[in-house]
Amino acid sequence: MNQNMIDPGLQIEKLIQYGLNKNLISSWDTLIVRNQLLDMFNLNKPCEKNIDPDNDESIKDILDPLVDYAYKEGIIEKNTVTYRDLFDTKIMNKLMPRQSEVSNKFWELENKEDIKSATDWFYNLSWNSNYIRADRINKNERWSHETKYGELEITINLSKPEKRSRRHSKSKIYEKLKLSQMPFMS
Repeated sequence: MNQNMIDPGLQIEKLIQYGLNKNLISSWDTLIVRNQLLDMFNLNKPCEKNIDPDNDESIKDILDPLVDYAYKEGIIEKNTVTYRDLFDTKIMNKLMPRQSEVSNKFWELENKEDIKSATDWFYNLSWNSNYIRADRINKNERWSHETKYGELEITINLSKPEKRSRRHSKSKIYEKLKLSQMPFMS
């Protein structure tokens, strides 16, 4: 197989191993998760290669080739950030517990331990499931300054820049020009 060819079956096995390593799924879940993912990618059989259980590939490095394959095979319509995000979220949904399970686990941890333990667990679930997109958050600009009230952190969110189309910007400029040409504005 040449380097440009993506083996979706191999990526699915890596994703399953990732899910096991991050406690998103248990060994009891692997068969159903594998079958759901194979169906999602229109594959008839699983990859038979062994995956290193200590594989520490990032979730982005596992998902990106799967989404690339989905676009190439016409599973997703467009290769835009939005379509890619929606599709990789659909992939990760196969590894996620149901909402009731998440809620039950959160409140169980809060009752047995404390709210910090529950919140930490939920944060880790969000991070490991790619709900928190680490690759984008790492692009944010950060500054901190010590104040008499404690540390002040200032961030510029570059992970989701504001969407401004040229047409939108031009229409705003046009509206300003029209207003400035009105007799009561001079």
